[in-house]
Amino acid sequence: MEIENLINEKLHKQFLITYTQQEIQDCVEQEAKDMQPDVKINGFRAGKVPVEYIIRIYGEKIRVDTMNKKINQDIKGLISKNNFNLAVNPIYKFREREDIADDKFYLDIDFYLFPDVPEHDFSASQVAKYAPDAASLEEIVDKNLLMLQIITSEFKEKTTDISENDRVSCHIDIKIDGEDAAGLGGDLQILIGHEQIPTEVEAQIVGMKSGEDKIFEHSYAADAKNLFFDGIAGKTVTFHVSVKSVSEPIITELNDEKLKNMGFDSADVLIETLRKNTVSMLDQMSAQKLHGDVIEFIRGHFDFDIPEVVLRQEANEIAFNEASRLTNSDAMAEVLAGMRQVTPSEEHLKRAKNNLIVSFVLTDYARKNDITVEDWEVKREMENHLEELKRMNSVRPDQKDKNYNEFMVRVRTLVFERKVVKAISEKINQKETFLPKDEFFEIVKAK
Repeated sequence: MEIENLINEKLHKQFLITYTQQEIQDCVEQEAKDMQPDVKINGFRAGKVPVEYIIRIYGEKIRVDTMNKKINQDIKGLISKNNFNLAVNPIYKFREREDIADDKFYLDIDFYLFPDVPEHDFSASQVAKYAPDAASLEEIVDKNLLMLQIITSEFKEKTTDISENDRVSCHIDIKIDGEDAAGLGGDLQILIGHEQIPTEVEAQIVGMKSGEDKIFEHSYAADAKNLFFDGIAGKTVTFHVSVKSVSEPIITELNDEKLKNMGFDSADVLIETLRKNTVSMLDQMSAQKLHGDVIEFIRGHFDFDIPEVVLRQEANEIAFNEASRLTNSDAMAEVLAGMRQVTPSEEHLKRAKNNLIVSFVLTDYARKNDITVEDWEVKREMENHLEELKRMNSVRPDQKDKNYNEFMVRVRTLVFERKVVKAISEKINQKETFLPKDEFFEIVKAK
């Protein structure tokens, strides 16, 4: 075996490994010898099948398995010997035999290295941490108290116009730019005025009556935020709403008996519990906003070279994932099956660089601060995303193992990002900003 370094750039190393016919044959024979004790073939005693016969029967499989093992072993050796810190998995390919005059085998291997991430003192930086002001907090607590009263109330059927606090059973069909939206809409039960559906849709439902149908469109701006479904910014969405039934709550006072049935000794205890739960919920929303702000901070404060191949790989992945979420289920299946070609645009390349900058900064920070993701953290998180796995299996029902592996990679990546961003956010100086209720929700809900 000969190894030659063909490219020796800062972030790109290419090697040529040359194997002789004899080296490959030796590997095949060794693999057959290793298999021999377990091979059972009629006419031979167990474990006594001649090596030559094993090669004749299983030759192609042995050759493929042997070469895969040999290549992986040699690649690991190059990585270890040169102490490579890889940005992506090595890319390797045998040269075509018809272009080669001798009996040797030539393997080209490209290594794309982890870029140099500039040092940054996060403790010297500052981001805003949002919270509602005191008056807004009390208003939110009051609304949550009303919600509790509503959901514990009896409901009576209503034939007049739909209004706030009504419970509406309806069916919604959704089309995006004229195509049916796979997995969206369906049968829903909504409590009006409690942010269970997008406000632009709820505004159209208010005023309808039981048994009515309504078709309406909403055009989303190209920079629209807080969307209920990724990929509709800049598109026109058609909603077809069919109201099946409407009922209104019969709200009663929270007397001692009702409080006791709910597990509270008094109204004061209930309100204090609501306040604590509300503060916890608002803190989670603020933390989610802070997470996004840290990501944007990284994108705005770091810039470094990324290997072109790595950049295009990420852009291809973005374009592919975007196309695989097409609203038309048949088109989705074609993309996932490789029947429809996906070509990344300049916008995909721009997003790819933003994503990779964040990914490399987080990975660099995790390595330097010994942050790792445990299996139990991934298993706990996957429970929150099982609908995504179901959707993947519905599109590719014959590739469930592949779907599961891809799904677990995504979940692990999500857990890793959240964990590292949390560690960084704890380093960054957080300036607390108190806002009126409407302004607070507008900011923290924006994606």
